[in-house]
Amino acid sequence: NLVGVKDSNKGNVKIYPNPEKSTLYIDGGIKLDNLRVWSVTGKLILTVEDVQDEISISELHNGIYMVELI
Repeated sequence: NLVGVKDSNKGNVKIYPNPEKSTLYIDGGIKLDNLRVWSVTGKLILTVEDVQDEISISELHNGIYMVELI
């Protein structure tokens, strides 16, 4: 636990491309239960359950977001 960041067993998950306007691709070969997208102000913007290898982000406004993999 370094600077409040929990250790993860998610391995080497790649989320790309960055920046993107419509679809994020997720590559890592592991099962993700949930994916959450947060604004820089800490507001939960999007939750995706049963994450596949791509998610649509076309409804998000331009900005900077953080992605949490669960």
